[in-house]
Amino acid sequence: MNGLKKPLIAAAVAAILAGPVFAEKRSSSESAPVFPGPTWETIANPAAIGYSPEKLAAAGRFAAERLKTDALMIVVNGRILYQWGAVDKKFFVHSVRKSVLSALIGPQVKAGRIALDRTMKDLGIDDEPPLSEREKSATVGDCLKARSGV
Repeated sequence: MNGLKKPLIAAAVAAILAGPVFAEKRSSSESAPVFPGPTWETIANPAAIGYSPEKLAAAGRFAAERLKTDALMIVVNGRILYQWGAVDKKFFVHSVRKSVLSALIGPQVKAGRIALDRTMKDLGIDDEPPLSEREKSATVGDCLKARSGV
């Protein structure tokens, strides 16, 4: 992995996992989910919805100093909670799918909401043209690891 990709992957995973770390309590209309459009809403007062401005600033410093990344954006319920650096810049990144999926799926697996051993057939998942019997035997875990052939 080249020197540019590793910090970008680390920053993406850090941003995904940041919510539980920085949250103290949640209330306010800013905690209701929204779907970003051409522009993103920014949470004006993170402390009002239970996030520590000091810990968010520490995350920015960590991204800059330890991860050596150029940008960090933490999004909560479709709104920007915190941003640092060149968040408007396009970065060429590769091979982040597995890292991001692991960060998103892991807590759901741990909570029992996703079973990695369920097959496409078990879940009633098919395609057009139909999946082969071998493809239908692929598990959720196989698909997440991109080892399923589906």
